[in-house]
Amino acid sequence: MKIRKYQADDKDSCQRICLETFRGKRSPKTDKILLLLYNDYYLEKEPLNAFVLTDDETVCGYILTSESFPEYREIFINEYLSSLKKLSLRQYLLKKISLFIEGKIAKRFPSHLHIDILSPYTGKGSGSEMLGLALNALREKGVKGIFLGVGSNNRKAVKFYLKQGFRKKLRLPSVIYMVKEL
Repeated sequence: MKIRKYQADDKDSCQRICLETFRGKRSPKTDKILLLLYNDYYLEKEPLNAFVLTDDETVCGYILTSESFPEYREIFINEYLSSLKKLSLRQYLLKKISLFIEGKIAKRFPSHLHIDILSPYTGKGSGSEMLGLALNALREKGVKGIFLGVGSNNRKAVKFYLKQGFRKKLRLPSVIYMVKEL
């Protein structure tokens, strides 16, 4: 297993992983929503803040980070939110609410992340290694804190992040926001 910086030709693989690791029911519409919410912005606007996990040059995981939530929010609202609204009014409204909540958290923890690894490659330390590389890269850029949202029923992920030094900041019915000072 190898971890390296994201390259433009990794985009299709990262999108595939985003979709394959989704735990709900998928459809073509759901797939578009998932990519809008968890993949497109990061790969298109902050590719230098992304790392991929490879197995013999096949991408099998990634970590995507945004350095500045205020910048992310502005770009997401201006360039992505209308596409989300066309696909799903419900997801659009949920995203608007999450942008508001996350904006409050980002005052102290300005960066955020999204990580996915295909299940055959989990539990081998690669997630910890990718997270460490991404956090170090953010530290080097002067970022002081990071947050993430994890499904409130995803106990395995919550346990992983707690082990990595994150703490629970806010629990909502469907999501737990976790934070870490850098």
